[in-house]
Amino acid sequence: MAAYGALAQETMERARQRDDQVGLCVAYMMQCNHSNYTGRFAAAEEAAVAAARHLRGDRHDDSFLLSGLDITLHTRAGRMMAQSFLGDRVGVDRSMAEILQLAGEQRQVRVLVWLLGFVLLPRRARFRARRRIGGEGHRPGG
Repeated sequence: MAAYGALAQETMERARQRDDQVGLCVAYMMQCNHSNYTGRFAAAEEAAVAAARHLRGDRHDDSFLLSGLDITLHTRAGRMMAQSFLGDRVGVDRSMAEILQLAGEQRQVRVLVWLLGFVLLPRRARFRARRRIGGEGHRPGG
């Protein structure tokens, strides 16, 4: 994780030096990922919001060619993950609805499949937590 954090920082520095908006978007998403992976969820949400500010609506399809993901959807998914860990159910549901709407417009099937699995993570986690405590969503014998 330390190496990924260092790479994210280097990417940010280079993007800032070049005033590269796409590079800044990618660097912020790297910071978002690193923060989510290291348990710094508020920082992850902030980085995802910052990444979204650097999106260029006319260029997001190109991100699929670079990473296999649509950066527009990735920024929202990173934020949703952070919101989930922060316990922001309203934010998760709002982000999830936005992601699903955008995913429906997605031309890359691989991205759509990834997103559908990713979007379902917070719902599965909530179901499992309720099930463990015998609350809503609990099915006897299930």
